[in-house]
Amino acid sequence: MYELLFTPASERYFKKLKENPLKKEFQQALPEIRKNPYIGQSKRGNSSGVYLMRNIKV
Repeated sequence: MYELLFTPASERYFKKLKENPLKKEFQQALPEIRKNPYIGQSKRGNSSGVYLMRNIKV
């Protein structure tokens, strides 16, 4: 299992997040990302190595 590291900006974002459905989606997705960080669609070009989880049900 991998360790998730958050930038200070992302920590502030998660702390201030008020929308419960979105907050629940993050809470469900983060353990899955820890198991497999390559889940989702890989980006190309300057963002290669970044994976995007959009419309993926976990």
